[in-house]
Amino acid sequence: MAKINEDPDSKNLILDVEDTISRENLHKDFDLVVLATGMVPNTADVKIPFELKFDDYGFLNGNTDIEGIYSAGCAKHPCDVSRSTKDGTAAALKAIQCLNRGE
Repeated sequence: MAKINEDPDSKNLILDVEDTISRENLHKDFDLVVLATGMVPNTADVKIPFELKFDDYGFLNGNTDIEGIYSAGCAKHPCDVSRSTKDGTAAALKAIQCLNRGE
């Protein structure tokens, strides 16, 4: 189980954690610790039923080569709400352009 304690003398933070890749237990001290959650796309476990390119982490690798299918936001890369909104808007505009070309 991971935990963080403070060294009373140095005021450093002491981390007791497990390296999930090597399965090694670590006990180290740091002057700063940033806690962040990891992000894994839904496509990491269940692939989209089209021939799409994925990176090593399961994110869609850039633009798709299939007309009418556009990746956006966290399907492409870890990002915040603002970036997801911008990506989604861009994908919607590309889809509209695709539909307009078909008329």
